[in-house]
Amino acid sequence: MTLNVGAGTYTRITGTNVSLNVLGLSLYPWNAAYSLAVAAALRAANPNCLIVAGGPSIPRRPEKARQFLEKHPFLDILAFGEGELTFREILL
Repeated sequence: MTLNVGAGTYTRITGTNVSLNVLGLSLYPWNAAYSLAVAAALRAANPNCLIVAGGPSIPRRPEKARQFLEKHPFLDILAFGEGELTFREILL
């Protein structure tokens, strides 16, 4: 899969037998734009992939979180708090 983000092209190697079922992203101020672009490109390439985003750049207030999801419809779940524990619960 090739991701065209901004001025650069980023290539990720995936084999023909490899299917990404879940993507977890940790959004920080310095990587949020890139991570969201990756998530959007992945959603376009693989509509069935579960995309989970967490980290300090995720709004904590419910109304702001809803607005964030509306603005980024390619995200399926926002994780709050200890992301490692939340992500584990999502996968179980």
